[in-house]
Amino acid sequence: MESKRGAKKYVLDSSALIGGINPADLKGESYISPLVEREIHGNPMIKARIGCAIEEGKLIIRQPREKSIKRVKENAQMLGETVLSKADVETIALALELNEEGYEPTLISDDYSVENLCESLRLRYNSLITMGIGRLFKWMYYCPGCGKESLSHGVCHICGTPFKRKAKPTREIRHRERIGLGGKVT
Repeated sequence: MESKRGAKKYVLDSSALIGGINPADLKGESYISPLVEREIHGNPMIKARIGCAIEEGKLIIRQPREKSIKRVKENAQMLGETVLSKADVETIALALELNEEGYEPTLISDDYSVENLCESLRLRYNSLITMGIGRLFKWMYYCPGCGKESLSHGVCHICGTPFKRKAKPTREIRHRERIGLGGKVT
């Protein structure tokens, strides 16, 4: 009997599917959230790949629990990650749940904000096309008018100028493997 930690599990976001990953080619089960399925629904090629992978038992569409979604949103707020879509949040929450169930899933994404949040939650992740992030970073908001810094976006309460965002690196990340288009680790 294979242990949960040894069982291959992948969580895919839209960028992985758009980038050409075929869940049926991965060695192990893959998961997507219902919102990811809706995001790529208009692409007939991806829709066909997903349909085949579901029929083969290689892809599962799973809704993460509200508790996991809340934890991801709280962590995103601490990092200043305000540009995550609902599908991004669900995808990370799904990886978090699988991790809490005793598996060691790998989230596949080329979205730097998704990777940054995975890094902060100590979740495994890999990029498909891009090199991925090199450092964990926290977003800071600043006023280009007066220089005031803030943890949230909006308008400066001192001078009324809209805040801009900049990344503050916090630490280098651990090494990770990359997954190629055919599902092979490189």
